[in-house]
Amino acid sequence: MKKKGKVALFIILGILVIIAVFGIVLRFAGVEPQRGMPKKSVPSPAQGETAALARTRRLTGGRSGLGPSGARDQAVFPVNVSPAVYRRLENYIKLNGDVAAETTIYVYPDISGKVTDITVRVGEAVKEGQTVAVVDPSKPGSRYAKSPVTASISGIVTAIPVMHGAAVSSSVPIVELGSLERLRVETFVPERFVGKIKVGRSALLSFDAYPGLTFQARVAEMSPALDPVSRSMEIKLEFDDPKRQVKAGMFAEIRLVTEVRSNALTVPADSVINRGGRQVVFVLEGSNATEREVVSGISVDGMTEIVSGLSVDEMVVIRGQTLLDDGAKVRVVEGGKSSTDGTGQGGGE
Repeated sequence: MKKKGKVALFIILGILVIIAVFGIVLRFAGVEPQRGMPKKSVPSPAQGETAALARTRRLTGGRSGLGPSGARDQAVFPVNVSPAVYRRLENYIKLNGDVAAETTIYVYPDISGKVTDITVRVGEAVKEGQTVAVVDPSKPGSRYAKSPVTASISGIVTAIPVMHGAAVSSSVPIVELGSLERLRVETFVPERFVGKIKVGRSALLSFDAYPGLTFQARVAEMSPALDPVSRSMEIKLEFDDPKRQVKAGMFAEIRLVTEVRSNALTVPADSVINRGGRQVVFVLEGSNATEREVVSGISVDGMTEIVSGLSVDEMVVIRGQTLLDDGAKVRVVEGGKSSTDGTGQGGGE
């Protein structure tokens, strides 16, 4: 009996050990007993939304960013505006040219020989028939009368390409004469602009010798053919110089007008932006900015021509427009209005 009692005791102890080990395993596995344990509270959607609002207020200093209807309040963007106005636009290209006499000729000797005398200087005025040099055709063992070289026209000596004592022939020029009463500027226009140039087109000339001073000019001559090497067309410009300040040989900077819009509806060029391949501006309507698609023309010195899509005096956003969407709320700040006076000029190089 004692032996059977000990066996039963060992069995009971074994069962208790197994139960204890099983309970420890369940506890480590995260399984809690169901009886007597309080249920975990799960917040309702409304409570979750309230908590989110509370967190948002703490982060934004009391501003939830949500309106009474639950929609996010619309941001207000500071912008500068300017009216669409009519003005004259002159598009132009920039060129360089040289000042030259309207008429230039070379004076040649009648016979070969040695230049024994040059009777004029560069810049000196000469009259038709006046002697400008003397050539001696004598050779060793023979003597001949000296041959005078005379000016064929009246003008100004612009160059003397030979020196005293030089041997010359009848094909070598002795003196260059120019009619400096009327000077012209000679330049070349690239092929892509040839179709926009015609006789009478206006231009402005400037010279390093006279900083800040400009001279009105106009196209006087156009070559009928292009240079096949440079692919450019030679033109000559007449200009006004009542004080005779410009000299032959000066280097001129030219602004040649290529297009004229006498009454173009314009806005600042920065106000026109590209959205998905469309050109748009933002028009001020009350406290909102409305996106408006437009068709633009030429752009000149920071002003753009509007062909369609806009009316005169409508206020367009000229600064801050890149951040806007259609209907965005805006606040107009001062200092953004551009001048509506003057003539816009400028264009391609």
